[in-house]
Amino acid sequence: MTVSDQDKAKAQKWFQQARVVAETRNYDYAIECYLTGLGIWPGALEEGHMPLRAVGMARKQANGKPAGFAESFKRGTTGKDPLKNMLNAEFLLAKDPFNLNHMEQMFINASKAGVHATANWIGDIYFDALRSEKKVAPQRLVKIKQLFEGIGDELGDDGNVAGAVNAYEKALTAINILHNMKPDNPDYLNQITHLSGKLTISKGKYDQDDSFRESLHDRDLQAQLHDQDRIVQDQDRMGSLIAAARADYDANPDVASKLTVLVDMLLKREAEEDEAQAIRLLTENFERTRNYRFKMRADDIRLRQYARRRRELLARHKAAPDDKSIVAEAREVQAEEIQLRLACGKERVASYPTDHRIRFEYAQTLFSASEFDEAIPQFQAARTDPKNRKAANLFIGRCFFEKGHYGPSVDVLKQLAGSHEGGGDDVGKEVMYWLGRSHEADGKEKEAVDAYNQIIQWDYNYRDVRDRIDEIRKKTQEGNDGN
Repeated sequence: MTVSDQDKAKAQKWFQQARVVAETRNYDYAIECYLTGLGIWPGALEEGHMPLRAVGMARKQANGKPAGFAESFKRGTTGKDPLKNMLNAEFLLAKDPFNLNHMEQMFINASKAGVHATANWIGDIYFDALRSEKKVAPQRLVKIKQLFEGIGDELGDDGNVAGAVNAYEKALTAINILHNMKPDNPDYLNQITHLSGKLTISKGKYDQDDSFRESLHDRDLQAQLHDQDRIVQDQDRMGSLIAAARADYDANPDVASKLTVLVDMLLKREAEEDEAQAIRLLTENFERTRNYRFKMRADDIRLRQYARRRRELLARHKAAPDDKSIVAEAREVQAEEIQLRLACGKERVASYPTDHRIRFEYAQTLFSASEFDEAIPQFQAARTDPKNRKAANLFIGRCFFEKGHYGPSVDVLKQLAGSHEGGGDDVGKEVMYWLGRSHEADGKEKEAVDAYNQIIQWDYNYRDVRDRIDEIRKKTQEGNDGN
């Protein structure tokens, strides 16, 4: 959605006015100012949507009441204009910030309007709120899955691979929760398989980088996505929220949920001192209770810090693209991060040996680190879970390929291609591509061309398939001419 600089400037004036009146605790007028600005610039996530939610939370703490019947009636959320519906839902949510119905309507309409950053952000809030409920309505999870999958499809089509991966992961989480609720429902298993394939394809696109510069480009996409997910709140307000959460935890140190709330508050500002406190609290609780979930959360924070370091390096690289020291530092950071991920993965698999999701994630980390001998048995164990089976087998075939074991790679991929019912979908094309690559590397050029020809019947411009066909034919022709 394109918004002119002139319109952004108009919107910023309304946002500034909203901040000023919010300081005087005139929250209702601040809400109106933010919404007026967002009507001009609907995609202003950090400038408008996030601080508006902070105002709604502050209003709630000041005992502000939800919108009355008359206000709610005037703010319809099911009309023909999704942007208007989104803003109406956001108004109602600001007046009642924990209302699941308002969250859902804002999520639905932001998705329809194509405001993807805002949809991702409110979708996360809605999903987190839903999972805190004692009983989750299945139809809400179905809607979350559909919306995040749709966002993933659109972002993938637009070339935003990181955004697509993020959205598919959330959709997969939702459908996994549904599957756990109703494990006998075969439709959920089918959806898990389909989504896992989409996620695998999207993640696999990162492996196509040929240079560090391209890798930095992908990191840029990840950084944008990460920035979209941040909740920016007024520093004083956040300070008071952290103090309240700390007091609540100090009064109830044995209640895990109190620690979770405090850690969540400490992480919102992305300040190193706050993160250090969160890591210390989680580590202390792990050492006291031996509840490994606390250590997992502490390690996740450390990984998040590496992501921030990568963003900082990316900004420096953009400012000085010829500075080789930045590239060297970035390589060092990447190496440190992958070592932490490997250590965490190994430890988590040992702590949760029956959790196939954790094992599959560890196997993917091993693959990214080119530890193929270690990755293969992990993928083989992870594929016992139906939702990981196709993706794990694809990775196993690729591991064999990278090791130069082309015969086993062909065997695994041929079996996967024969059992895959999606035809020329993303999974089918990816499987056939690596089958062709394995045949080609093994010197079986006819079989390779057969695989590549199947792909171009599905997608003429897929990867470098046409170039590979032309190269094989050129070599064959040269061989014939030589005879």
